[in-house]
Amino acid sequence: VDKDGNPTLLLSDGGGKPKMVGTVDKDGTTTLSLVDGKLNPRIALTVSPNGEPKITIRNADNEVTWEAP
Repeated sequence: VDKDGNPTLLLSDGGGKPKMVGTVDKDGTTTLSLVDGKLNPRIALTVSPNGEPKITIRNADNEVTWEAP
């Protein structure tokens, strides 16, 4: 469970460092993110409750550099 109470799955590299985070928000939005060492999502695939996908890529400063659609 994350800090907002949402179910969360962490996948680690075997050394205990998370590499991927999956979250389901209260509204049903599901996100699977590849994360960096600070747990910032670098690449995220989000699917809204109505099935609409969205891909977001962020830089090391956590700024969105590319997003589709």
